[in-house]
Amino acid sequence: MKIPYYPGCTMVERAKNYNASGLAAAKALGIELEELPKWTCCGATFPLTLDRIAGLTSPTRVLVSTRMEGADELVTLCPFCYNTLKRVNFALKNNPEERRRINAYLKDDFEREGSTYENYTGEEVKVLHFLEVLRDKIGFENLKDHIKRDLKGLKIASYYGCMLLRPEKELNFDDTDNPSIMDKLFAALGCEIIDFPHKVECCGSYISLNSPEAALQSSYDIILSAQRFGADAIAVTCSLCAFNLDERQGAMMEKFGPISPMPILYFSQLLALALGVPQEECGFQLHAVDPRPLLESYELITAEAN
Repeated sequence: MKIPYYPGCTMVERAKNYNASGLAAAKALGIELEELPKWTCCGATFPLTLDRIAGLTSPTRVLVSTRMEGADELVTLCPFCYNTLKRVNFALKNNPEERRRINAYLKDDFEREGSTYENYTGEEVKVLHFLEVLRDKIGFENLKDHIKRDLKGLKIASYYGCMLLRPEKELNFDDTDNPSIMDKLFAALGCEIIDFPHKVECCGSYISLNSPEAALQSSYDIILSAQRFGADAIAVTCSLCAFNLDERQGAMMEKFGPISPMPILYFSQLLALALGVPQEECGFQLHAVDPRPLLESYELITAEAN
């Protein structure tokens, strides 16, 4: 199975372990996530200004480039990219004037480069998160045929955040109040699922830049909630969530007092580990709170290979 893959900007630098473990897990399942040969930034967030043509054009270009590769699906790991690209499709399908203006601009742009351009309507390319590929194309129930390491007993709290779930009408990804897609994945891998009330609360996202104290409080509340319900680790889908929850635990201890360090893992790292991907390819060494002692205690990795 070969599907075009859009990494987005963060995966190249900030979340290399997310990108590498996701690609390795896909390969172990017989899926080739083939990076688009030419891609640009999606803009990171869906534009909310009244005149948003400029903000919609860049992500539309990504979708048009996918279609020009002869594909009708595009996979990403980044929730911000997923949210932006999928909402752009929704906007183009439902706003004829915006669709007309964006296509007029892109037609001139592509034809200057020597490409033949056909109008894009928002229907031609389906945007998928890798979790949807696992659920809908592989099937969680079929993962047991590929598992090399049983994660039995590992207590995982799935943290969903905001960008995969909202707005519900436009994304249609999972239940916005009680999502379960990651829980079902981890259950298939043998983990013990820890349900906790903060799994869909915002971590503070990018307000950590201009209101770091507010983001710190939000992230602290999430970690404390998961700990109180007995989690060994929190699994995330987002590099910004990972930053707020993982790298800022030192600042949390300075402000709120001692807390037990909580490993924050990308869901793809746990999936790759279960599928037999060598532990050195999973990027566990790149975390602020080192998850390796926890994984060693469950005999999922060995200290010698670290």
